[in-house]
Amino acid sequence: LSIRHIPQTTKIYDRHGTLLYQIYAQQNRTLITLKEVPLSMQNATLAIEDKNFYSHPGFDLPAIMRAFIENMSGRSFQGGSTITQQLIKSSLLSPEQRISRKIKEVVLAFWTERLYTKKQILEMYFNQIPYGGTAWGIEAAAEVYFGKPVRELSLAESAFLAGITAAPTAYSPYGPDPSRWKNRQKDVLSRMVLLGFISQQEAKKAEEEVLQFKPMQAAIKAPHFVEYVKDLLIERYGLTMLERGGLNVYTSLDMTLQDTAQKIVADEVAKAAY
Repeated sequence: LSIRHIPQTTKIYDRHGTLLYQIYAQQNRTLITLKEVPLSMQNATLAIEDKNFYSHPGFDLPAIMRAFIENMSGRSFQGGSTITQQLIKSSLLSPEQRISRKIKEVVLAFWTERLYTKKQILEMYFNQIPYGGTAWGIEAAAEVYFGKPVRELSLAESAFLAGITAAPTAYSPYGPDPSRWKNRQKDVLSRMVLLGFISQQEAKKAEEEVLQFKPMQAAIKAPHFVEYVKDLLIERYGLTMLERGGLNVYTSLDMTLQDTAQKIVADEVAKAAY
């Protein structure tokens, strides 16, 4: 869990730190420390995913039994997995629904809790769990959905991201039912109130906040220049390092001046055509 190489996203910036483009293979990921994750995001995740995280030994036997009974009854499907188990499944095991895989998950979760502290496990969870599409880890998720770093997330945004991990496609604001995420967000906020993480007033305020989702597209600024930089990086470091190495590339381009120059040219062309 801690020594294996985790693919990270390479980011190309202009000279002032304006993001021009992100490059990754299948997983868009930026590693962060637990200190960078707001307490609201941590509490929202614990509330909806694993309220007993700081007290269980890696697995929650009552939760597993409840999930087993619900699944056998056919009323609904529940996983009963702790945060530690989810980390193990996402990082080391396949997602297949088999008893043998579940047993491995529980055993490995138990030993993970013997080798790492709770805070280390939670940090690995936030860096390795999928949040939908190519967004792996909470930092990439904050950037993909809201265009901001995780440290700037509001309570409402934290509740949304905490809820989406259970079914990223179903709760996606870009999916066939873009309003479904709202009910899930309310569930997260209600759990937080029930556990004493936030007050009823804070939950109500968060529910009323209008979330501004980033348009779903791979944004690229100065595409010809970025392609030129990519070719230089591949030549110097290789494609694998470019797609998985988590490079931060600062270039000579000034995006503000570039935009101004392009606007002047476009205006002059329009005048000439007129």
